[in-house]
Order: sequence, then structure tokens, then C-alpha cells
Amino acid sequence: MNTRAVEISVGGMTCASCSRRVERALSKLDGVSATVNYATGEAHVEVTSNVPDATLLDAIEQTGYTAAINSEAQERFTLMHYRHRLVVAVALTVPIVAISMVPHFHFAHWQWLLLFLTLPVVTWVAWPLHLAAATNAKHKAVTMDTLVSLGIIISYGWSLFITVVHSEQMNEEMNFSWNMLLKPDLQGTYFEVAASVTTLVMFGKFLELRARAASTASLESLAALNPKSAIVIRDGQHHEVAIALVKVGDIVFVPAGKQIPIDAVVIEGSGHVDMSMVTGESRPISIVKGDQVIGASTLLDGSLTVQVTAVGNDTVLAGISRLVHQAQSQKATFTRTVDQVSSFFVPVVMSLAFITGLLWILTGHEFGRSIAVAISVLVIACPCALGLATPTAILVGTGRGAALGILIRGASALESSQKISVMVLDKTGTLTRGNMSVTHWTTSIDDHHFWSIVAALEATTEHPIARSLLSKARELNIEQPPATNVHTYAGRGIQGLVNGEPCSIGTPNWLGVPEG
Repeated sequence: MNTRAVEISVGGMTCASCSRRVERALSKLDGVSATVNYATGEAHVEVTSNVPDATLLDAIEQTGYTAAINSEAQERFTLMHYRHRLVVAVALTVPIVAISMVPHFHFAHWQWLLLFLTLPVVTWVAWPLHLAAATNAKHKAVTMDTLVSLGIIISYGWSLFITVVHSEQMNEEMNFSWNMLLKPDLQGTYFEVAASVTTLVMFGKFLELRARAASTASLESLAALNPKSAIVIRDGQHHEVAIALVKVGDIVFVPAGKQIPIDAVVIEGSGHVDMSMVTGESRPISIVKGDQVIGASTLLDGSLTVQVTAVGNDTVLAGISRLVHQAQSQKATFTRTVDQVSSFFVPVVMSLAFITGLLWILTGHEFGRSIAVAISVLVIACPCALGLATPTAILVGTGRGAALGILIRGASALESSQKISVMVLDKTGTLTRGNMSVTHWTTSIDDHHFWSIVAALEATTEHPIARSLLSKARELNIEQPPATNVHTYAGRGIQGLVNGEPCSIGTPNWLGVPEG
């Protein structure tokens, strides 16, 4: 039976419980298995039946989330939205907490000021949390956002009740003695709790989205390494065309100093290619007819005529991007455990909060104090760090690693890395800084004269060895005389006139000097 894989972008997920719900919704379809990664906002779906893509998208949307294939699913709230809300939350929460916690700042009816200061925090700022909780409730589900939303609403609602009931005007007009219900905690408002919880949770959401954005940018920068055009030879003429129009079998010309636009095989020419992006080797690789070259690597000298062997998603660079993307989408064993726990954790916490408050009332504690304890269970028990830290850490780690040239095959590799005691690398080049340097030299002429010749000739090329020689000359404070009639011979050396004298730098064979 044929199996096809579908990558679906899922929008609107706010915690690990959300990804678990989407997985269950997709897995209920016949012949469908799914893995949903909250951190990347993507679902990897394997279909062994005739279920169309539209059915997959509909199953996700029926759970309250948005979905799209081959594009980004629409998010209700972007990083900019969270940034604006966070700024307002911090600006209002600081005075709210200060007035609440410092008795010196208390004045007549100070609770009324906090009531109005906290209102925009628990409504507009916390709206993404409330909306997520309401959406899930509509679909008969609860998530971690439900805990936070309930904690915020109950904290503010109880504080509002206390403030209104104990105002002087209300006490004069009402005959019912609320003191019998609320004694002796007549000032038990929790405006600072509602505001600070909202601010801290929104700060966490902001950091999470920023980390996801940074990781996405790392992948985009990896994809951007490929040149946007290529010089294709057709009917003996050179035509610069968009890389998307290049086909397998096309003949492409690559001049010195340019990137090789696409995976190909050399059919004419020679030179040195910087392959550090793929192999980590800082030393240029000598390329001759018949050798394979990889797109986005740089031809340092010489010129090549190559025949295209792979395009689009079949190129090495596309494979690297795909590998990193798959690594980010995979779930670690610990993440799977968190997803399973979160599916029943939220209902358990809500039940415990209700039972805790009820037991405190039945054991003779004040009603206001009992409510405060129940709120504490709701707010403190929210396992946001548990549900967010692991997938976000994998997302950021693999993305940052790709930007630095370190490729990680998946979450299982990261988990297994904790058991590593010895690491063996088969290429010393991968342990270097990527730049060659001069360690020692021997010459039969004056050192200053020797390095002045080197500096003059090597200043005309971007070859890594030339850069290392030029760097050493500058380190020795060597003045660089002018060089004329400079010619570079790919894979052999360079020659020209320095102060009118012919000079050459190159390999021993090319110079006619016996090695050793």
C-alpha cells in the first residue's frame, strides 16, 4: 500500500495540549497517522488511504485551529501583537504591584484605582489567552490556557466583588451583612495577582514566538545561500537565467570568484572550490574534469563549465534544509510524554482547585482566603514551562546549529547526546576556525623583501591561502609594493611584475623546484 506524506501548517495552537488535540483529530481518520509539533506549528501526516487533503484540513479546522498546505497557516496573534500587549502590561502592572504590596502607597479607596488599572490588563492584554480558552471550551476541551484564563478571571472577579461590596456607599445602602460571609479578610483583593500572572504569561508567549521567528530566519538564511541566477550556455551563447529555470542536463558556465549555482559535474576547466559550507574543511578543494560540485559552494580560481545533475528539492543544499526542518518537526521522547500528560493534566488541576477551595471553606477558613487558595492552585499549577521549554529548545537549537554549520538529524540525536563521553572526528578541518594561517617559513632572501613580493601578488586574489599569506604580511607590517601584469593559474600559482621584476608564487612542480 502506497503511503504519502503531507506537511500541514497549523495556526492558533498555544500549548502542548493543542498539538495533542490536533493529532487525535487527524488520527481518527481512516488510514491517517499524524505527528504535530507545537513549536514549529506543523503537522507531519502519513496517509495510507484515499483521504483527500481537504479532509485533513477540515479535521484540523473543526478542532478550532487554522490549517494550510504549502503555505503558512494564519495566526490570530503575531509577534508584533504580543509585543504591543506586553508593553502595556508592564507599564500597568508595575504600579499595580507597587501599590498593592507596599503599605506606604495605600490611600483612601486605593482598590478602586487598581480596579481600573487592572481592567485593560485582564481584558485586552490577556485576550489571546481568553480567546484560546473559549475556543477550546467551544469544542469541549481544556488546555493550559484554560488554567491561566480562569485564574486571571477569578482573581479579578473576586477582587472586583470585594471592592464593590466594601465601598462605603454599598455598605450604607445594603441591608445584607456581607461581613458574615467574608470576615475577617475585608481587604483581600488580588488585582496584583491577575495583572502579574497576565504579564508573565504574555512575556513567555513573546519569548516563545521570538525564538520561533529566529529559528525560521536561520532556515531562510540557509535557503538563501543558493545563487538566484546561473549563466547557461545555449547555442554557444551565455545567457543569465533565473535558477528556477535551470533544468537537469543544462550546461552552465562558472567564472572565478562566483558561487556554483547548482549541483553539477565538471565537463571542462579546473580550479579550487571552497566547500566549507558542506564539509567544514577550510582548505580549498581542487576540482578537475569529471568531479562533482555542489551548489552554493564558491569557485575561488579558474573557470568551470559544468552540466547540471540536480535541481530544486533534489540538490544537496535543499536536502540540508529539509534535514534541519525534519529535525525541528520531530518530537523527542520527553516531548511525547509531556503531550500525553497535558491531555489529562488540565482537568485534574481544575478539579483539584475546586476541591481545595471547598475543603478550606468546610474546615472553617474564611471564604476570601479559601478563594485565594483555589486561585493559587489554578495559577501555579500551569505547566507552561513543561509544555513549552522542550519543543522550543529543540526548535532553537537545531535552527541555530544549522546557521553555524552544525546539522542535527533529529530530536532523538539530541537526547542521545547526553550519553556521549568521547567524540571522534574523521576530518581535522572540522575542528579549525575555518581560516588558514602561516606558522613558519624558510627563505634564502631577506624576509622583508620576501614578504613584500608575497603581499604584492596575493593582494590581487581572494584565494584562502592568499588571504592567509596577506594577513601574515600585514602582521609583519610589510609595505605592499604595486604589482602589474598579474596572472592567476588555477591550481598552480600566480605571477606578475613587482617593482618591474618578474615574480611567481605557486606549487613546487609549477615553479620547477623539487619538493623537500
